[in-house]
Amino acid sequence: HSLGALIAMRAAMRLPRTAGMLLVAPSPPGNMPGVAAVPEVPDGAPVPPPGEAVAVARFLGGERPEGLAAYLAALGPESPRALNDRYALRVPIDPARFAAIPSLVVEAGRDDAARHPAGQDAAIARFLGGEHLLLPDMPHCMMLAPWAEAAAAPLIAWHRARFPR
Repeated sequence: HSLGALIAMRAAMRLPRTAGMLLVAPSPPGNMPGVAAVPEVPDGAPVPPPGEAVAVARFLGGERPEGLAAYLAALGPESPRALNDRYALRVPIDPARFAAIPSLVVEAGRDDAARHPAGQDAAIARFLGGEHLLLPDMPHCMMLAPWAEAAAAPLIAWHRARFPR
């Protein structure tokens, strides 16, 4: 999910075999054509979690679900280096490595447009040679209640169709 999806792509490039990739609201590869940089954060100290108003707008599509206080309390500081590597597009991915790997890029329709502009997630799917799924009613943190069940259902269905038991 998000920056973690970019990390997962980098890890998959190093593994001898990857069965598949399911990327939820992913950060884009730095070498993907047409991707836009995001303003960097100050280097040095860990970046504290955003305040409530920013977190609600950026991660929750403007909604304040039940359990918001616990969600906010669980957020931790971020590495400025990791954020800036993503924001300045310094994390390349070799798309050839993913040509034979089933992949699904899941887009949150109510995501933060500054970090996930319209069309970016579909472009990531094309870049990797994978599939794209738009969940129009989902915010960035789509696996958080009350959206979790509705968001998980198509992901589980995709996984079961490609990797039957």
